[in-house]
Amino acid sequence: MAASLTELLQVLPAEHSQRPALLAAYRIMMTGLVQCQDATGRWHQLLDHPESFLETSGTGMFIFALATGLRNGWLTGPEYRDAAVRGWKGLVERIGDDGTVKDVCCRTGQKNDLEYYLTRHKIDGDPHGQAAALWAASAMTQLK
Repeated sequence: MAASLTELLQVLPAEHSQRPALLAAYRIMMTGLVQCQDATGRWHQLLDHPESFLETSGTGMFIFALATGLRNGWLTGPEYRDAAVRGWKGLVERIGDDGTVKDVCCRTGQKNDLEYYLTRHKIDGDPHGQAAALWAASAMTQLK
């Protein structure tokens, strides 16, 4: 949701009637993400469950959302820049010398069962993790 809302805001016309509400929702989400960030700079697979593993594809998408928001002026506080930079440093630590992104959650469906999500396994090199890292890298290179 963080990445898709960010993409939408980049193309939604300024005069669109729903833009203020979407921008407000984006800002609330980014504030919540900053509060959930782990000391490593990454985010847990389940944001509100620190016992879940630190996951890289979500981290990449959150970095993308934060850095893009800063670049576009949607976010202005230093806490957002700090979170993006810490996230990037944490993400880079999980990229192997061969470019493989590590600790990506396997694809998962929807289930109303916490244990189901807590027991998802990590994989290395999954395309959705690789893509999220590239999104993050692109956004961070554009951050001033």
